[in-house]
Amino acid sequence: MMKNQNQTPTPTSHEQTEAKAEVIKLGIDIHQRQYVVVAQTDNETMRSPRGFTPEEFVVWARQLKGKARRIVACYEGRGTKT
Repeated sequence: MMKNQNQTPTPTSHEQTEAKAEVIKLGIDIHQRQYVVVAQTDNETMRSPRGFTPEEFVVWARQLKGKARRIVACYEGRGTKT
């Protein structure tokens, strides 16, 4: 089969060129001064755990918003004894 050399490429939308994952899943272990987070994009292997201060986590999580259609999270945290 020969290609027609005069074909113009089909235009793509911004959304099509900016490929997004379907879902990013976060597992968060919350401590008083640090959050330990594992992330999984779609069905890929989970990434190694990363540590964040609470403030760093918020900045990082906001950056994820543009990378997937959905972001889901579950967390484990304990109350502190007084």
